Amino acid sequence: MEEAEFLASLDEQIKKLNENLDTLGFDPQFNQLEKKRLAYMVYGPLPIYPLYHPYYAQAPDFKPTDAFYNKLVSAITEDEALIGMNWYQEALIGRVQAMAAKDLEDRDNLTFTKKQLDYVEQNFKNPAVVEYLVDQIVTAYVKDSGVDHLAEVAPVYSAKVTDPAKKAKFDELCAKWARIAVGQPSPSFKYLDINGKEVSLADLAGKYVYIDTWATWCGPCRGELPHLKTLEEKYGKKNIYFVSISCDRDKAAWEKMVKEDKLGGIQLHNGGDNTFMDAYMITGIPRFILLDKEGKIINAKMTRPSNPETAKTFDALEGI
Repeated sequence: MEEAEFLASLDEQIKKLNENLDTLGFDPQFNQLEKKRLAYMVYGPLPIYPLYHPYYAQAPDFKPTDAFYNKLVSAITEDEALIGMNWYQEALIGRVQAMAAKDLEDRDNLTFTKKQLDYVEQNFKNPAVVEYLVDQIVTAYVKDSGVDHLAEVAPVYSAKVTDPAKKAKFDELCAKWARIAVGQPSPSFKYLDINGKEVSLADLAGKYVYIDTWATWCGPCRGELPHLKTLEEKYGKKNIYFVSISCDRDKAAWEKMVKEDKLGGIQLHNGGDNTFMDAYMITGIPRFILLDKEGKIINAKMTRPSNPETAKTFDALEGI
């Protein structure tokens, strides 16, 4: 739908839902809360409209009007009483993200996180709402990017988040990421390769190591394979190992694909042992990792083979 039609459709949905609710004879206090829930349920898709509409409408140059952003702000408001409602939580975070991304050209995670925190500080006054948002935003940043640049957003977290339970959970998360921060020794592994030979991280000492955690059933993983092959061909004779660690439950499917597609590098299967993935807190694949010649971490969330920055990073490695 075009913007005006989309906004009107949401208003119409809420109107019908409220009218139906009013006919059911429920307690007025319940109805009042339920109408708020319905509103945030319906307005929940508002924040993602700027991202989704260009794709579905095949309009890559689409930009929402000021009327859209005004509607977003007026529909999703500050309300401490609703902090525990999941529909409200999602809508609230969505508003912050959409407004922070409005005029943002550089969408790297640190810049985006700072923009969100700035928006919260400038547009929200209720301490409980601010605490919830800051905790969510900074925690999401650490989960995605680790603690290497945490110092740039940590002061905001310390100033706005006072709940002991939230702080303890956040500290625990940071401690996990600190173990895989830049310069830390990498968690190790010992897996069988495609020929049944045992390969450990220690066996790879002396060269840089670019690790791909993947599976045959993973579409994005397979999409990276041609780009990974290009890197292997370009840097295969240089001082770097390319290691692919499969987490396939179906080992036969992995063996079949590696052999039929003639996949290069060092092909390993984790045999159901997810210790290495758990240490790196890998919850989605593909995930790439870059280690130095001593097995220390250069980047625990390295760019993908398809990203031009990957080759640039390789070219900058000393002694590659």
